[in-house]
Amino acid sequence: MKTWTRIPVCVAIVAGVCLSAGAAENLVKNPGFEMKDGRIDGWTDRTSTKQKLSNDADAGNPQGKPALRVDVTADGGSSSHGQILQTIAVKGNTAYKLEMDVKASRERMAYVQIKLMEGKSETARLVTEANAGAGSWETQSKEFTTAPGTTGVQVICRFRMSSGYVNRTAWFANPRLAEAAGEAASQPAASQPAESTSTKPFALKQEEKAMEETGKDAYVTPEGAGAKDGSDWANALAGNDGGLQKAWDLAGPGKTVHVGGGVYKNPSITLTAGGAGLDRPKSLVGVDRGASRPVFQGTWTKDKPSAGPALIVIPAGVSFVEIRNLEVRSYKTVLSARGRNHGLRIAHVDVQDSRDAFWFEGGATAEEPDAGSSDIVLRDSTVTRYTKRGVRILEGVSRMRVINVTVDAGGKDYAVEVFPMGFAVQGNAHSKAKGVADRDIVFVNCEARGNYHDAGADKYWNADGFCAESNTYNLTYVNCRAFDNTDGGWDIKSKNAVLIHCVSARNKRNYRFWSEATMVQCIGQDAVKRGGTGTAAGLHVVRGSVYAYGSTFRNNPIGVDIDTHYTKPVTVTLTDCTVVPANGKTDSATVEDGGVLRVIGGSVPGVESAEAKK
Repeated sequence: MKTWTRIPVCVAIVAGVCLSAGAAENLVKNPGFEMKDGRIDGWTDRTSTKQKLSNDADAGNPQGKPALRVDVTADGGSSSHGQILQTIAVKGNTAYKLEMDVKASRERMAYVQIKLMEGKSETARLVTEANAGAGSWETQSKEFTTAPGTTGVQVICRFRMSSGYVNRTAWFANPRLAEAAGEAASQPAASQPAESTSTKPFALKQEEKAMEETGKDAYVTPEGAGAKDGSDWANALAGNDGGLQKAWDLAGPGKTVHVGGGVYKNPSITLTAGGAGLDRPKSLVGVDRGASRPVFQGTWTKDKPSAGPALIVIPAGVSFVEIRNLEVRSYKTVLSARGRNHGLRIAHVDVQDSRDAFWFEGGATAEEPDAGSSDIVLRDSTVTRYTKRGVRILEGVSRMRVINVTVDAGGKDYAVEVFPMGFAVQGNAHSKAKGVADRDIVFVNCEARGNYHDAGADKYWNADGFCAESNTYNLTYVNCRAFDNTDGGWDIKSKNAVLIHCVSARNKRNYRFWSEATMVQCIGQDAVKRGGTGTAAGLHVVRGSVYAYGSTFRNNPIGVDIDTHYTKPVTVTLTDCTVVPANGKTDSATVEDGGVLRVIGGSVPGVESAEAKK
């Protein structure tokens, strides 16, 4: 497992003054931005909407050297940022200093970013403040220390290119990266540009550093006690009088907010700062002091499902947070992680009555598709009765594990919205941002049931147990179960989905795939159509190729349904599988024109040869 490492940072922005990094070798290649065949030699343009780039020898920078000139000629879209980068090999556990001169024709247009890499994986991100004024040069400087495993850094010239910056210009000159003398300073990092969703989850802000030195554990009970300063149980803060937020703000990285048992009436908390690494998370932990765990009682109702707050909000960029041992009732959302959150650990959180219980947003963009939230674990939790999603994952989340989590939407009696899903991996379905995908997500021993949608007799009834949209890939389900959903137990458009030892029963389509998938020793049985259009089947395949090994499809109206309505060919290969037709039927499969069913071993009645085609 990768360990995120805290990186001390120093930033200086001084107008018109170049800060020397000493006599050490400049590791930047082509610091004069010389161009060859219309490209900047040694630099890569990763801008999604291409802008005009040129070498400007008369930019007037303090050193009198040529500059990279970027003329924004096209609207890149809302909150869009261009990037011209160079990847540079560096040593681990070493202090470095980066300097670059920046100018722009509009304030807060241009800035510099650094990404630290371990092989091809990003492990940390640092950024300077954007240019404070228009038309004058500013030297931006940042010091940092690499982690032991760091192998390279990306030095990135960043510039805004949304509609307000069209016909504006940014200049970058004199980039210099060199080893710094002594240890890197641990002064405050400059804030991110306001329009950027980029964050610095691995660099401590000044107030966080102070908390690391002076912060301590804090204690909360519903009504508080003693001096109510949070110093211990005898002086606990009053959770029903804003004490939760006060406690979180008092505790520092590596510290814990202890939440005593009892009922907390409709509070909300924003986790404004996180921990200092996986080994020093900042924690919110419920404590059963003899009567019960803490119970958070909200006021949300399914009659007005779109109204109401979240109990816990983790803002964009806040990382290394642990939450465990809570009971939550009647909140619109229990946990909302807003993007670029890393190292989150959530366990033993049990929810009743919500709209979206757990919401994990990646925060990736077309310019930075790999910048989303990562290394998240949700485990040992339950969600009972929800109107939209039990667990929602979207916009560039990667390397997430969901373990021992059960969600139950409540079936027909609780269905009020269009439409509930148990575990939804949505990719870029909302933003449509190019290149943004959810990926490398593993579900272990999870269960989804009771997702219900009545669209009328002549409409298709949705509502799935496990679903994934097309901009997702490498999803794995192990020992998972789906029961009593009006559409799919699994309805998967993800690329390279893998299901191992999964069970799906009493859904309309127990397994439904729209792309390549592999099933190993899975069971799909007793498919049932509760209403609307569409067939009921044990395995329904719409696109691509699906391979099933040692799996059983039993007592379904259609055992294997190969549907070529959308595309041809569609291929299903059954190896050592068993198909048991329902109600004495003799055929196991429906294969539409252009579909291919291959059978290798096993028992599939009605398929006489190793390969059946229609």
